[in-house]
Amino acid sequence: MNNRGNLTLQELNMSRRSVNFFDKEKDLDIRLVRKIITESFQAPSAYNLQPWRILLIKSDEAKQLLHGLAYKQAKILEAPITLIIVADKEGYEADNSAWKESFTKKGIERTHKMIDGARSLYGKTESTKLKFAESHGGLLAMNLMQLFKAYKMDTHPMSGMKFEEIKLAFNLKDSEEVVMLLPVGYRDESKQLSVKRDRKTYEEVVTEI
Repeated sequence: MNNRGNLTLQELNMSRRSVNFFDKEKDLDIRLVRKIITESFQAPSAYNLQPWRILLIKSDEAKQLLHGLAYKQAKILEAPITLIIVADKEGYEADNSAWKESFTKKGIERTHKMIDGARSLYGKTESTKLKFAESHGGLLAMNLMQLFKAYKMDTHPMSGMKFEEIKLAFNLKDSEEVVMLLPVGYRDESKQLSVKRDRKTYEEVVTEI
């Protein structure tokens, strides 16, 4: 199964858009969605911990709940699915299944030293924990957006939501944070995309030291 076009990474980067209007009549192949999501796990993470989780919202009931908690933005109801990108602020702890490989290959003592090292780096304060979670969730989310575009699907990253209420409504752990919402589908081609806006210049963004 290969629905990918022949776009280069540079072309994908320049052509990806945050789509406001999704075609409600055009469904997604869930097998392909699963493949894309699995491919997205190649995103980098500290110690290969992959401290992320995804809630795939597809039922009408779940969509209606999320719609109300995302300020009733139409994208949630129009898109066939919306991904809730979740990251664990304490994903460096020993109960993360990603440590299993290290326990097997490097042994218990060495792995616990690695866990202690990760904890000292990322678990110092609530601020460092939050940075750990959100930076990793952001890496996964960008990978997802580029991969969906490679398979000719559209997305729209969203941060306009009631974060704590979503956390409660979808039974997230205390240590988990909602990083963003990502509606996925095909854009409604009957509606015009907004004109792509200018990006800042290199000189505005980069300080060479």
